[in-house]
Parts: sequence; structure tokens; C-alpha cells
Amino acid sequence: MHLRTWLRAALALLATLAAASAAPGTLAASARSAQADGLRALDGEWIYVEDRTEGRAIEEQQPSMSARVKLRIEEDAFVLVRSDREIRMPLDGSATDVTWEGRVSRYRGAWKDGTFEYQVEFVRTVDNAPDGSIPMIRRSFRSTDDGLFVSVVVDPPAGEESVGLYRHAEDIALPAPAKAAIGDLAWLAGSWVGTRSSGSSIEERWSPPLGGAMLAVSRTVNTSGKMVGFEYAQLGEPVHHHEEVARSPA
Repeated sequence: MHLRTWLRAALALLATLAAASAAPGTLAASARSAQADGLRALDGEWIYVEDRTEGRAIEEQQPSMSARVKLRIEEDAFVLVRSDREIRMPLDGSATDVTWEGRVSRYRGAWKDGTFEYQVEFVRTVDNAPDGSIPMIRRSFRSTDDGLFVSVVVDPPAGEESVGLYRHAEDIALPAPAKAAIGDLAWLAGSWVGTRSSGSSIEERWSPPLGGAMLAVSRTVNTSGKMVGFEYAQLGEPVHHHEEVARSPA
């Protein structure tokens, strides 16, 4: 009887020791799996939905980044896909230097507590002169059931945080069609000019409402005076099936 009791105690002790020795490896594998799943959830193209910055007045609300954010997750890197380039940040925390508009920017990111966060440090100009006019920028990306939260802080930790909510296009519910006439937007006619934080300017010119439509042309000019983008736009009333639409002769 005493021998069987001793054997049971010994086996229980061995099982406990085996579980304890395996626990660190199991926890590490679980953490790697959670990181991989969290990063994959960031992949894709995201569209700005709502400003979630705490305490921000409605007239000041805006996207924390651009209206569209495209991300690609690779096995060993987080890739920010921009219209002019791709910025690839290794997941091991090593730095990526990018030369843009005469400045060298250093990107460095890492995954932590369910969030991918990276910092952009403007290290020098192309002639190696120090450039202290532009502060550091910190951005973080976190996927939730509500969508992707993108946080931006300029000159952390002193700068104010801006938070935007983004969703995939298929996850954005379309609003009910509004009943309106193009004449309701007569206030939009004319020239509109704005300046971004980078110093580049955006100019739009809208025609008066006529014929059920308003037309516009816009351009974006960077700080060196070069046009870097342009767009043609149209606002129009819906055309019903019983209406005839004028067409140019073939």
C-alpha cells in the first residue's frame, strides 16, 4: 500500500515538473501566434470613418492619417503602402531610412500589447545638415471589432494625440439616400484653398450649380512649388429612368 502511494506521488511530481519545463515554450508559441493573428488583422485597405479624438470639437475633426490607409503584412515586416512608395518596417525593430523631399526619415516599428507602433524621426537633410524644424511622429495601429484605430502623435510625448477610426469598404454601412437638389450646394461654388501641416497647398475650384450638376478641378502643390496631384470632380442629382440625358453625337 505504501509503495503504491509513493509511486502515485512520484508520478504526480514528474508530471508537474514536465509541465513547468514546457510552460515557457508553450507561452512563447502562444505569444507568437497572437502576434501573427494581430498583424494579419491590420492587412488591407482602410477607409476613414470617424474622428475618435477625445474632446475634439466637431469643426476640428479630421482623419488621423490620410482618408485611405493601405497596409500590407509580410512574414517579417509591416509595410505602409503609399501612392508614391512603399515603406517597409522590419518586425525586429531595425530601422528603415527613406529619402523624401530632400529629407532623410528614419522609420522604426514594433509589435507590443496588440498594437503595431512606429516612430518617424527626421534625421537629416540630403546635404547632411541637421534639420530640427520637423519633430518626431509616432503612429500606432490597433485592430478591434469596431475597426482599425489609428493614433498619431506629433512630437511625442508632448504633442497631442489624434485618433481616427477606419474600416474596410465592405464593412461601412451606406447611409439612406438624401433628398436634395444641386442648388442646395450653391455655397460650394468658387475657389477653396487649404494648407497641410507639411506645408503643401490644396486648391479647388467649383462651378455654380447648373443643369443638375457642379464640376470642379483641384491641384496639390508641395513646398517646392511642384504640382504633385490633381483631380476632376462632379456632383450631380440622380438621373431617373424617365429622364433623357443629353449625349454628344457619335
